[in-house]
Amino acid sequence: MKVPYESVRTMPVIIASLVLTVFGGCHRPPSRPLLQAVARDDIREVKRLLLAGVNPNEANPDGWTALMYAVQRRNHVIVRLLVRSGADVNAADKTGWTPLMTAAWTGDLEMVRFLVKNGARVKHRDARGRTALEIARIHHHPEIVTYLKSVMEPASSPGTTLEPSPSELVKEPR
Repeated sequence: MKVPYESVRTMPVIIASLVLTVFGGCHRPPSRPLLQAVARDDIREVKRLLLAGVNPNEANPDGWTALMYAVQRRNHVIVRLLVRSGADVNAADKTGWTPLMTAAWTGDLEMVRFLVKNGARVKHRDARGRTALEIARIHHHPEIVTYLKSVMEPASSPGTTLEPSPSELVKEPR
């Protein structure tokens, strides 16, 4: 059976859509005004809705919040607006996926830094047991891996040492 050329060209798009649906990403299109405005990158409408009192933590039925959509779209202006308006940087969807994981997946180091600075939990695990660091590693974002390691394992403070002091080396008689 001969496959039409157009079918061969569209197959990667179909496969990519299935992978995003199964392994992460927004599962359903946005259905609420704030989510729709974020999905359109409509900064003016996002501002208007937030000033009108719309909940910045509005989510779709799968738990994807406006912040997750904005992070996925790499829209730094909308992300800052949402966080300033009280969006939860640690909100998780039904699979445990968070905005920080989304930023790690997209490879946006500036976004990762912003979310961490604003309280994102770097050790949070999704339903599959993965952290944002592991997601960054899987998607080949070494600069994010390095940064997340640095905030997960902060360096010892100046003047402290990991070497035992001389008094700790002296064995007490039995």
